[in-house]
Amino acid sequence: MLDNQAVADDQTKQVRARHPVQGAPLALRLSLELWAVIFLLLLNVIAVLALGSNIDRASRISTDANEVRAAIDSVDRAVVEQEAAMRGYVITGTQSFLAPYDASRRLQQQQGDRLTQMLRREGLSPTPVQNVTDIMASWREEVGDREIAAVRRGDGSAGALVRSGSGMALLQRAQAQLDTLRTDVNRHTTEALSQVSRAQDRTVALMIGTLVLTGILVVLRVVLTVLQVTRPLTRLVNDVSAVADGDLEHPVPPGGVPELKRLSAAVESMRLRLLAERTAAARSSLLEGQEQERRRVATGIHDDTVQAAVAANLRLSRLKRYLAPGDDKGAKLVADAEDDLRESITRMRRVVFELHPPTLDTEGLESAMRLYLQETATPAGLEWSVAGPPDDELDHASRTLAYRLFREAVANAVKHAGASRIDVTLARVDGELEVTVADDGTGFDTAAASRPVPGHLGLTSSVQLAEASGGRWSVTSTPGEGSRVTYAVPVTFG
Repeated sequence: MLDNQAVADDQTKQVRARHPVQGAPLALRLSLELWAVIFLLLLNVIAVLALGSNIDRASRISTDANEVRAAIDSVDRAVVEQEAAMRGYVITGTQSFLAPYDASRRLQQQQGDRLTQMLRREGLSPTPVQNVTDIMASWREEVGDREIAAVRRGDGSAGALVRSGSGMALLQRAQAQLDTLRTDVNRHTTEALSQVSRAQDRTVALMIGTLVLTGILVVLRVVLTVLQVTRPLTRLVNDVSAVADGDLEHPVPPGGVPELKRLSAAVESMRLRLLAERTAAARSSLLEGQEQERRRVATGIHDDTVQAAVAANLRLSRLKRYLAPGDDKGAKLVADAEDDLRESITRMRRVVFELHPPTLDTEGLESAMRLYLQETATPAGLEWSVAGPPDDELDHASRTLAYRLFREAVANAVKHAGASRIDVTLARVDGELEVTVADDGTGFDTAAASRPVPGHLGLTSSVQLAEASGGRWSVTSTPGEGSRVTYAVPVTFG
């Protein structure tokens, strides 16, 4: 197993693997949405400007059409006024009618030229205006000027053309040309205004569409913000508060935008890290408590029970002196009691050694290992060796943990491996004390041995013991080829 930091990092990778962060970042999406809204607003501004332009165009078309109509009416009035002035002069002979006659003729010519320019500007044919000019020239030559000249000569036939209605056909033709021109102008104006109206309709539709799309984007962003940011953020705040309050049992689910997913994954990683550290701290505290209890019991047995047994043995030795000579039976009873006490003392000292060997505190880890091998492997007929750097710099907790793991591995090799040799190697590796216990025994199936058996912990106790300190423990073995137990205890070497 890895230490707490490595375990937490591995759990972080697992969290990220289970909940990969996908999708564009929130800032990028907001930027794209903002640019979309800006684009729609620009379209709306363009549509407003186009609508204003269309309104101005429609106003210009109407104004130009009114000006053209006014010019046509001016030409029409000039035609009528010419005929009326001529008729008045012929009937009354009053010279005052000649001035309006000449003025209306000049007005017709001026308005005709102006109207021709307007029609060309609007893309209309000025032919009707030219026709009116030609018709009125023929009317003046055939009727108007002739009648005026007859009156001036005092010709008695003056007024005959007026009374006979001669020239009315020409005037009607001129009126017909002007009516045709009015019709063309009205049709042209109607078509132009219709085009402007259609353009305005399209512009209004574009304005409405951009406004609707802008509204949809805004509403959609509000909804997505609530669903992807506000709610997940509120839930994440509650989860972080729970973690801060010490509730490390409930996972922190990912949710919302990628940024919140990454933040959720970081909080989940922190929760797993804190949970691992709390679990390790609890195990370490339990281990320290066990070691203190072992030391207390061992000290109590050594300083009290063993000493009392030694004192009793001394009293039995003194008791021999008071036996009567030839009291073989009494001597044998005392001798048996001495043997029993010495065996008890040996067993109690072995128990003290099993609980917490004094050598571990006084002479160090390597000496304690050698003494344990001498006490266990040598009587079983096994050869053994211990090799490694000096362990003077190890702290008490590291020595104790390393010794307990060593003793468990050696005990298993002596009892179950059927080995003839055990080799123990100590090494310093990356701030850790790495210990290898190898035997040449029969080996075993590690998968089967790792499964707990009722009444036996198997390899589980060693794994948990190593994990409690944030260390690592592993075993490699093949049936018939021996076993190799490797474990590491994190320590700081001076």
